Amino acid sequence: MKAATLLIVLILSIGSTFGTHKKGITTEEEYLYMSKGYKIALESGLDIKKGYAIGEIYNHTVGIYTVEYKTFLKINENDTTEVGYIVKINAKTLFGTTIYWFGVPVGNQTLLDQFFATLYAPANESLVKPFFKSYAALKEVEKL
Repeated sequence: MKAATLLIVLILSIGSTFGTHKKGITTEEEYLYMSKGYKIALESGLDIKKGYAIGEIYNHTVGIYTVEYKTFLKINENDTTEVGYIVKINAKTLFGTTIYWFGVPVGNQTLLDQFFATLYAPANESLVKPFFKSYAALKEVEKL
């Protein structure tokens, strides 16, 4: 009985922690982690950055591209704040799958400009249309 009660309390606390969170302002350190560090940690088998968690994950497919948005959350004692999105774009072609990673900041125009400069770079030109199509589709259903 104690174990069942403890499990219920744990599930409810996780649900309240990740179910409701406010929007924050992405710091440069968080942006760098979202755009580069998360991928490195994942490939190296490391845990996520201390004090942070991945929240909701949303997927949308546009042609050969599958765009995955991972909500990046900052966890404090009193609240949980959404500080951005880690975006992974899988491009499936005849030559195999290519994966692209981006950090999408919130509330910080300077970092948002950096993100758009990276997205619009000539090497990523083919990703612009699927990114915005998936973003618009998920916004429309109020996922992002």
